[in-house]
Amino acid sequence: MCTITEAAVKTGFSTGTLRYYERIGLVKKPQRKPNGVRIYTKGDIQLLQALTCLKEAGLSLGEIASFMKDNDWHELGFLDGDDISNRNKVRILENHLQKLDAEKQRLESAIALTQKKLAKYSKLFNEK
Repeated sequence: MCTITEAAVKTGFSTGTLRYYERIGLVKKPQRKPNGVRIYTKGDIQLLQALTCLKEAGLSLGEIASFMKDNDWHELGFLDGDDISNRNKVRILENHLQKLDAEKQRLESAIALTQKKLAKYSKLFNEK
């Protein structure tokens, strides 16, 4: 069990982000001490760490919410749920992978062009 500040350190999210995710229903409301202080369980931290991975993969909050729908994240069973919800998870990840592939191709083109220009300008400076 840990406080929101400790959960923020463990997950890399700010305390404000943790409160926001709670407010929009992305994560369940954590338990609270009698004085109102939020208490995060090990399962809560694992959920938040899984969210970190999905965010770092570039999924939007909407995609993450869809991905998590009908899933028992406190058991971290990525394939929990029925066949329909699992197919939706596959669809979300496939769509995201297509976006990442397109971005990769765009970046590779930009890198190749930059390298070509750099070689050209380097050659001009070396000739002087």
